[in-house]
Amino acid sequence: MNKAQLKSFIRGSVVSMLGVVVLGVLNFFVRRTLKLNLSMTDFGFIYSAFSVVMMILLFIDMGLGQSAIILISRSFAEEDKEEASRIFSVVFVVKMLLALVTFAIMALLAPWIARYFLKYPSSTMMFIAILLILPAQAFLTNVLNVMNAKKAFFTRQVMMSLRALLVLAGVIFGVTAFGVKSWVTCFVGSCFFLGVIGWLIIRSYGVKFVPLYKLNLETYKSVITFSSWIAVSTAGIYAMYYMDSICLTWLSDLEAVAVYNVALPLMRIAQSLFVFPLIFTPFVTEMWKKKDYKGIQRSCYIGSAVMLATLPVLVAIGYYFAPLIIRFMFDKESVVAASSVTVLWAGMVFNAIAGFNMNALNAGGSRKMVALMVCGCVMVNFTLNVILIPQYSYLGAAWATAVTYFIMALASVICLVIAFRKKQYPEIAP
Repeated sequence: MNKAQLKSFIRGSVVSMLGVVVLGVLNFFVRRTLKLNLSMTDFGFIYSAFSVVMMILLFIDMGLGQSAIILISRSFAEEDKEEASRIFSVVFVVKMLLALVTFAIMALLAPWIARYFLKYPSSTMMFIAILLILPAQAFLTNVLNVMNAKKAFFTRQVMMSLRALLVLAGVIFGVTAFGVKSWVTCFVGSCFFLGVIGWLIIRSYGVKFVPLYKLNLETYKSVITFSSWIAVSTAGIYAMYYMDSICLTWLSDLEAVAVYNVALPLMRIAQSLFVFPLIFTPFVTEMWKKKDYKGIQRSCYIGSAVMLATLPVLVAIGYYFAPLIIRFMFDKESVVAASSVTVLWAGMVFNAIAGFNMNALNAGGSRKMVALMVCGCVMVNFTLNVILIPQYSYLGAAWATAVTYFIMALASVICLVIAFRKKQYPEIAP
């Protein structure tokens, strides 16, 4: 990175770090309020159903989210607002159509899923309501991706924090009277409301919706082709993120899911230290375009080392203070999740390293390499969950996730070495 890029990167990282801290705290209070006012079964149902919906959403994303950030970043770098508008429009149309079609299919299957997977037969209509997150989240993320490509990190974080704040307000004032319905209504409603506001904001960047008849087939083909391998890797990464809750629902029970979801918000607060992968994407896209291979290599290695240095700190804090933190933030019955917090904190370090390196690889054209690596890690993660959960329940799920992230981080560094060798020394690269 040059000095201007480094300054912008640091500023974006600080803004995003503070934003993620705020977001993590707000999401924690949402979970805490639900935990203290709902039964363990209802609380477990919310996050089991949410994990199912998010897993579906990630698969129907088809890699278009990250692809949009990379492609729109290139268009902004070239000051081509018309191309940015075309890419945004293609991604918006494809994602919204997929979300709506998938919602309809899943709504038909809802009675079967509620009875045989969630093991909560009376939740069919509530599960259908949660499925509305599919189009709502697709709508909001489309505009957030443009903000990220524009490097409008502050605006993006404000939008995310506002959503969490609206959900928290709705839960605080409605959970006693309406239970699970209060969370569902506020989550879906806030996504659509902020999506409309975000739409108005990105218009100020010069990005507008291009009518379908003005988008030729070549535009669709170029975006879909670029997204194909990213789709595989993105779906795999987030599949691992929600795999633990889904496997706990399948192999254990909703109470185990509830305990595990005491650990998760604390993990996400710790995630505030690891905003670098998201911030790095538009910068590394510009660096690849300028063929600054040594700068990218140096940035990736330094970034990985800095994040790795936080590992002993997080492990020590988790080992000595996680029970106290959980007792203070939740209640004494939830202290059983303390060991899972420590393991997940350690895993997040390796997840951040892997994400940082994989974003660099995707932006540089090594999308197939990343996709194959992630596919291997998904299989490892699923296997570890199946082996460890029956014996160790929620702690087994945490270990399965952390070990997989370690393998993924190590593999991402190896892939970086191979990619840089090919770029810098094409005549001797294998």
